[in-house]
Amino acid sequence: MEKLAVGVFLPCLAQPDIPTALNLAREMGFSVIQLGADAFFNYAGDREKEEFLKKELERSGLEVVALFAGFPGERYDDIETVRKTVGFANQEKIPERVDIAKRTAEFTARLGIPAMAAHVGFIPPDTKDPLYDVMLSAVGEVVAHCDKLGLYFAFETGQETPEELREFIERLGYPNTRVNFDTANLILYGKAFSVHGIEVLKDYIISTHMKDGIWPEKEGLLGREVILGEGQANIEECVKKLIEVGYEGPLIIEREAGEDRVGDIKKEKEYLESLKKKYLS
Repeated sequence: MEKLAVGVFLPCLAQPDIPTALNLAREMGFSVIQLGADAFFNYAGDREKEEFLKKELERSGLEVVALFAGFPGERYDDIETVRKTVGFANQEKIPERVDIAKRTAEFTARLGIPAMAAHVGFIPPDTKDPLYDVMLSAVGEVVAHCDKLGLYFAFETGQETPEELREFIERLGYPNTRVNFDTANLILYGKAFSVHGIEVLKDYIISTHMKDGIWPEKEGLLGREVILGEGQANIEECVKKLIEVGYEGPLIIEREAGEDRVGDIKKEKEYLESLKKKYLS
């Protein structure tokens, strides 16, 4: 993989199936991708389907750096909905979700993908909160399973401050814990500014989501996603900071809003390529 290769989070291409999305990604000039949870839910557990997907990935020539785990019922309408539905913060759903995450990890390993990533849900800011240890145990079980499979586990950023996430990772204590740094999520959740987050989490960043956003207008609401370079994530400074801290992994475009996502992603690819040329030349 070339240094800071520009890639795409495949579900953002909004195609009817993964093979079609792979073809489009290749036509758009991408060399690296991440897969979404749809890969697990549509292909895992059926030997023929898994073999088909594996062959399609190989045929595409695209490098897959991570597969994202996800869970039924997750919603991102507002902060409270995220708190109740996403990841491992809902104690009633923990056993089911640990099982899904473990099976997703096994699927990831069978495909030969080096990392599984996920939103783990809102980690309580107070380490004395009873939920903190519950989540530490649940996530730890998943991370340990990934470790046995030879996989990295990458935390998606945003639902806690960078310092809180770093402490959670350090308390877990597993050598395979990493971060998928989303340049917009810290903004969208009203937690921190992105360049600062890169500095705090620099020792753990294995991949990224290049995304931009506007700070929430009201408490309890999520911020608004915008095209790269038009928001408050300060994308140019993020790229400079990533280079400064020695990051050489992919810049994965994630575009979850807008009416013309493919068109937006083409523009964002050009923007990131121009930043690479500016700061790596």
